[in-house]
Amino acid sequence: MDRWRDDSGFTLTELIVALGLLLIVLGMAYLGLQVVYKSSQVSEIQSVQAREIGATLTFLEEIASQNLSIEAPTAYSVQFLTDRNNDDIRERHIISANADKTVVDQIWLVNNLGQNTTLRSTYTWSRNNANRALGVPLFHYYRSATTTSAAVEITNMADVPAKAGKLVIDMRVNYQGKALRDTREVMFRNR
Repeated sequence: MDRWRDDSGFTLTELIVALGLLLIVLGMAYLGLQVVYKSSQVSEIQSVQAREIGATLTFLEEIASQNLSIEAPTAYSVQFLTDRNNDDIRERHIISANADKTVVDQIWLVNNLGQNTTLRSTYTWSRNNANRALGVPLFHYYRSATTTSAAVEITNMADVPAKAGKLVIDMRVNYQGKALRDTREVMFRNR
């Protein structure tokens, strides 16, 4: 009669079942963390796409659609003369996709002779633009479509100021090895 000796511990079967249940719970927790991590990555990419591409395209669409004239067009830069807020003060927006991966807008106040007078502000709309690095034009200029013909891309940049009726902006961004892209088609209202 040994009162201190008690054989009521866990059996090997009970330990194996407990470890199996623990592994199942840990596996489910790991899968849950993976789902959260993947959705976080998706959210981050969507955020970059909205900030780097969506906001830039919305801004460029607003400026381009209100232009009074187009000046010095290239595949990666353009100047728009506008009266953006309808205050009879003209602004010149000099927009360029640069080799340093930025898309920049310089806003100049313009006098009655059409000369830049004061640099009002400079905005950097994108810091991860890949158009130049990929050799893909940011701006595509088109003649306006008519009832008998489709819009035709203008390849001679000297013809753009007089003949362009539409602009297609093709934004490319590389973010964490992923290529992101969106386009916007802009019809010129004041031309």
